Amino acid sequence: MKVGLDLYSIREMGLSPKEQLDYAKKLGFEGVQFEELRMMVPNLDDSEFEAIKKHADDLGMYVHVSITPINPNLFDFDKEQLLERIKEDVKIASAFGWTEVRTHMGILRNRLESEKPWSEHLADSTDVLLTLRPFLKEQGVRLNIETHSDSTSFEILEIIKTVGSDVVGVTLDTGNLLTHGEYPVAVAERVAPYVHLTHAKDAYLFFGPKGFIRQGCPPGRGVVEWPKIIEILAKYSPELNLSVEDHKKIFEVNFGDPDWLTWHPDTNVYETGQLMRLTWIIEEKRRSGEVADMLEYEAIPYLEQAEERLTFGCNYLKSLLDETGLHS
Repeated sequence: MKVGLDLYSIREMGLSPKEQLDYAKKLGFEGVQFEELRMMVPNLDDSEFEAIKKHADDLGMYVHVSITPINPNLFDFDKEQLLERIKEDVKIASAFGWTEVRTHMGILRNRLESEKPWSEHLADSTDVLLTLRPFLKEQGVRLNIETHSDSTSFEILEIIKTVGSDVVGVTLDTGNLLTHGEYPVAVAERVAPYVHLTHAKDAYLFFGPKGFIRQGCPPGRGVVEWPKIIEILAKYSPELNLSVEDHKKIFEVNFGDPDWLTWHPDTNVYETGQLMRLTWIIEEKRRSGEVADMLEYEAIPYLEQAEERLTFGCNYLKSLLDETGLHS
């Protein structure tokens, strides 16, 4: 296992792909997860991708990439155009050896506020993947759906069951799980055989008026129980890379709201209870001053803290991998 940087973490810095690689290397990261190919190189010029790949190789860093989301409801063009766009992305990824690719199905707003029920978004995304299945096999590329702010691990597992784990897997974002009231250790146990990419994200949990409030923080400072999760993932993928993602954002997890429970039918007592346990630990740290006041911490501009936060997360995860003999 290696520890890298998901580049969403430094989007605000406005760096070029090569500069992003250099910055990640400077902080001690061993690879990067890029955002969508069309953000890396807007004109999709092969020579530019080749230059980025060479620069990463020269630095001794791994590269993972992302492609267009698979949910046709997110776009103002039709399904056929989306399929062609994804195929173009996949061909590029395959040509450069980036065969484990990240994608997603939207954001939380698409789940909660869309005129179309979320179940139809899931069905439409599954249909896109079923259509792409022969092409993905031909290209030797697997699309790994992120546990993003839109979808739960249960939903992604159903898609994998329908489409096939040879062409669809999971990008495990440990912090986003909390947004849907999922306990990260339980999710790791559910999805570990299908995890090929990660967003190593952590968070504080505080009690809120209708449930929890989730606030982002570096890996090793929040509620995510990394030693347990790494042990579970390593049983299936001892070479899995951990790509740190960190940024500012507060989410309300309103499991006390009947509507929220309707939108999250897989919510269960065990996982909610575990999150309550973890929230209590953070609240105790807040009361002792070990954890800062939520609003005061959030008010500090991210870029003022980014280097310290990212370096801490990188070193923390590396130390865990060193202790377990998993660091490659």
